[in-house]
Amino acid sequence: MSISVPQYQLWRVLPIMQYNAFIMGVPALWWCLCQALAQASATLAATLVEVPVNRAAVRAHGALWVQLNDNLIALGARWGHTKYFLMLLLFVEWVIAAFTVMSEFLTNEDANFIVLLSHIALFSGSMLFISCSGAQRALDGVGRCSLRALLRLPISRMDEKVATEVALVLTSIQAASKEEVLVNGFIGYNRATLVTFLKNTATYLVVLVQFASTLA
Repeated sequence: MSISVPQYQLWRVLPIMQYNAFIMGVPALWWCLCQALAQASATLAATLVEVPVNRAAVRAHGALWVQLNDNLIALGARWGHTKYFLMLLLFVEWVIAAFTVMSEFLTNEDANFIVLLSHIALFSGSMLFISCSGAQRALDGVGRCSLRALLRLPISRMDEKVATEVALVLTSIQAASKEEVLVNGFIGYNRATLVTFLKNTATYLVVLVQFASTLA
């Protein structure tokens, strides 16, 4: 394997391509699945407004919503180890690239290298944003679309039994709605997770800068 491309030997190209495919493909697929759940919930909420409202329709809506919520929980459980490993890789890559950019910028080293690392940091942050935004989109779709549709129903003009059924479904949805997509059962993802990543990044950057200054 003596053949080489600019700055890379040929045997390094395949692992790099596989790594790039992994960190780009998984967030894209995750986003599509979250978008599908959100769209399904929006469609379910729209059908409740269009069909005649009775006890059977409200009960069927509640049962279908439970299935959507179970699918959202299963999404986090099935993707647990993959998403955990991916987010760990992206976070480490983000921190290292940001630290190296700061170090190179302060020492006025190669500008091309700084630009390259800046793109890596931006790319890692974008993948983190896509993953967290996808989770938030699914949460908003599954958790809020049905609530809004049920709250728009004219309960005061309904039969007492139908109104009671609507109230029961509303209570069930409010109790079962999630604030975050749990991955591995204990790590939650939503848009607020980005703030946590930013705080941790700032903390690690300070630690790394202090450590580098002690070695200098």
